Amino acid sequence: MSRIASRATIRDVAVRAGVSPITASRALNRPELVREATQRKVQAAALALEYLPNLAAQTLTGAKSRMIGVVVPTLANPIFADALQALSESLSASGYQLLMGSNEYDLHAEERLIRTFIARRADALVLTGGRRTASADNLIRSHRIPMLEIWNVHSHPRHYMVGLSHYDAARTMGRYLLSRGYRRIAYIGGRLNNNDRATARFRGFLRAMKEGGARVDASLAVETDFSFDGGVAAMAQVLAERRRPDAVFASSDVVALGAYVECRRRGIRIPQDLALAGFDDGPTSALVEPGLTTIRIPRREIGLRAAQVALALIQGQAKVRKAHDLGFELVVRGSA
Repeated sequence: MSRIASRATIRDVAVRAGVSPITASRALNRPELVREATQRKVQAAALALEYLPNLAAQTLTGAKSRMIGVVVPTLANPIFADALQALSESLSASGYQLLMGSNEYDLHAEERLIRTFIARRADALVLTGGRRTASADNLIRSHRIPMLEIWNVHSHPRHYMVGLSHYDAARTMGRYLLSRGYRRIAYIGGRLNNNDRATARFRGFLRAMKEGGARVDASLAVETDFSFDGGVAAMAQVLAERRRPDAVFASSDVVALGAYVECRRRGIRIPQDLALAGFDDGPTSALVEPGLTTIRIPRREIGLRAAQVALALIQGQAKVRKAHDLGFELVVRGSA
């Protein structure tokens, strides 16, 4: 680090920008409170002086760290990228940065991330789904850190939630497949253990089948990894049954695409021989031929709303709605 960078203070930045130290601090830490022209002058001065704030000192004196901890299940599935990007953009505009981690569907890994974020004095936590270890819940409660859950919502929220009802969405897809005349429908989905979204999707599918009078064959309900390879393996298992299904509902598009490739490899035509539907409308779902019928999740909207709720909680706003259900869309394409 250069000598300039090691010595530069907020007062130096203020002098160079021609503003008071308080204004300079606000421009860097609460940019929404100052005029855009002032922001640009202060940021230019900070850049020229290679100024870096002493975040450790700020947090020790009780100031906000201006960091928010975010945990997603995986970084390998692109469906989380849009939400994270929107969350980051919105928070950055208010002077906040993300501390991000992936728990790989392991609640103990999530607990370790939560401990790290709290130790780094994150101002709030944004966690995916509603299942955590008891120790993680105790940590959040004892440190009184604002927390909200994203991706899943339900009718009796214990915490602040932003997302959609995966139960209703899967129920809608099940009803649609039944309306198309399919009766022997297989379900391939993510592992239910420690995953409230996967559990809600499976329950919604079962509800639709019951309402439609369709029997669910246990051999045609397969748990697998939320991955392309998981979809290949699950479809191979379904196709090994003596009586094949006439439709398959995969609880994730990446799983559905793995299933699609396995069907193509075996010479099974979609939808002539077997209908196929997915869930989440990933970036490649409209590009395969035929396009994948799926449930569209408002990923970017989830990120934007989560940022709004997180900032409101940090600021101590009293009237913050508990559940923010942003809905979903049934997208019908050629696969089903």
